[in-house]
Amino acid sequence: MHQITHVSQGIETAIRKLGEGLAECNAAISELSQSFGGLAERLGDEALEQGFVELGLMSAASRALIDRQVYESRILARLVAIEKSACAPLQNLRNDIRMTEMLVTNARVVAAGIIDAEEDMSVFSEDLTELSRHMKTGIESLGSTAKFLSVQLSAAVDGQTAFLRGEGGNLEANLAKLERHLSSLDLARNVASQAAAKVGTGLAELRKSISELIPLMQIGDATRQRLEHVQMARELASQGADSGDPISNFAEALLQDASDAFEQDVKLARQRLGAITDEVARLLVQIGDHGRALNESSIAAIHSAIHATIALLSQCGQSHERSRTLRNEVRDAVAQVERRLEELSEFGFKAHIVSLNATVRCARLGSGGAALNVVAEQLRGMFADMDRSANAVLEAYGDAGKVVLEMEEGGHSEAESDFADQSHRCSNALEPFKEAGLLADHVQAHLAARSKHVEACMESMSHAIASLESLRDEFRSKPIVDTGRKLQSALSDAGRSDLIAFRGKLTMQSERALFDAHFPDLDTPDGALAA
Repeated sequence: MHQITHVSQGIETAIRKLGEGLAECNAAISELSQSFGGLAERLGDEALEQGFVELGLMSAASRALIDRQVYESRILARLVAIEKSACAPLQNLRNDIRMTEMLVTNARVVAAGIIDAEEDMSVFSEDLTELSRHMKTGIESLGSTAKFLSVQLSAAVDGQTAFLRGEGGNLEANLAKLERHLSSLDLARNVASQAAAKVGTGLAELRKSISELIPLMQIGDATRQRLEHVQMARELASQGADSGDPISNFAEALLQDASDAFEQDVKLARQRLGAITDEVARLLVQIGDHGRALNESSIAAIHSAIHATIALLSQCGQSHERSRTLRNEVRDAVAQVERRLEELSEFGFKAHIVSLNATVRCARLGSGGAALNVVAEQLRGMFADMDRSANAVLEAYGDAGKVVLEMEEGGHSEAESDFADQSHRCSNALEPFKEAGLLADHVQAHLAARSKHVEACMESMSHAIASLESLRDEFRSKPIVDTGRKLQSALSDAGRSDLIAFRGKLTMQSERALFDAHFPDLDTPDGALAA
């Protein structure tokens, strides 16, 4: 966190220095624009025309003096030579002024480009400030999330340890209860086996008694056959002429015999059926007594043991559910850290893009400053040429003044006064060109100082961005997520060994099926946790 704070402060300092440098550059550009504007106004067409008019008037005055002093051929020859020598500097001065106008136009264009670049840098400064704020917030959030993960993992481990320690005591008590229930169940099982044997014996006797009913069924079959015989005899008797036919008598006798035999069989069957019914009733009562004994002694114990086992497994299920809840909390914390790392990586990528934009914009600003510096150098050379041309013109007209002084005073004082006045005006018209040369020197020095300041600010900001990218790579390389996953895996394994050991103590298939239904995450065919 100290390194994060240091990098953030470095970024803010670099941005502040860059803003100061841009403000100074803007002031210098404004000053240069005003100076060039004033120079353009002073060097406008009207001023140039006025200067040339003044030069023309002075030339006219000189010609008047020469016309008035024709008789001094020697003076006239010298003045003509001076005028010829001044023509070339005047022409050079005119050309220099036109070239200066072009350079001033170029300087205005370059200054406008620098102003646009300064506006771009202002927007870039705002973007960089916003990005720095977001990255600072993201890094602080990452630190708080990492701290939260550490506290959460520590609390989860402590809670899981205490929880499993308490559940271990409950598990031992419940296992002791279950052993007692199993002992009672074994005793009830022996009693049930004896009762079941007695019930089996009763059922065998019942089946034997029921088998004695078969002769009764045979009695019914013999009676049915005899009735069929009687019916056949009656059909034969119906074919006779009178009732004294022998067949009819046979039929009557056969019917009587069948009736007697049936009554005798029914009487015997009733007696035997009564005896069998009494025996079956006795056996059923005995079987009912043994069944009630079986229910009271064994079924109740079995139900009690089953209920205790279900309650024990329910407690184990609650322990498992608590472990799952702790694992989910740790998983959520690790996921939150991963999201923070992804956000920090995104901010780092944005910082890289902004640094590239800064490089391009600083290159534009530097190229504009270099172009302006070239124009200022050209202006400086042009102003020097103009200064030399102006000095040549002044020197020529100074020679003309000397010539005038050498003239006789009589009759020429007015022309001499006009010539001196025109010479003074010509000097005043050429004075702005000297000031422009001094201004070019000042602007060039000021731009050089501001350019170095901007380069220093950009270098400081480049170092800050490099530190920020290094910090991003460092955070990305730290195994925070891997550590969280390892600890999560350790928490998920906590407490399962006890459950696996408990399952190994279960012997009945139904008990194992019930256990597996409550704990679907455990796969223990060989006593090991599934991958």
